[in-house]
Amino acid sequence: MQKDYQSPLGKMQPTKIDLEKVKKEGWNKEGILVVKIDDERLSWPEKEIIKQIGNKIYNSKNKKNDGSTKPAMDKRTSS
Repeated sequence: MQKDYQSPLGKMQPTKIDLEKVKKEGWNKEGILVVKIDDERLSWPEKEIIKQIGNKIYNSKNKKNDGSTKPAMDKRTSS
């Protein structure tokens, strides 16, 4: 009787990460908040507050209402 061969590559199979769990643990353990700007659980005023905080913290020059992170043109370098 022959034993079934188990490939050592089976151990390298990625495990699915529960992103919501990681975000929740980050908030509860470290005080780190990760929020997607278009999260359906947020109201319009909450989304606007988060945009303002993000722009303030990360000094975003592009303050569009759509939450875009596309960099703004620097007036000093434009012709």
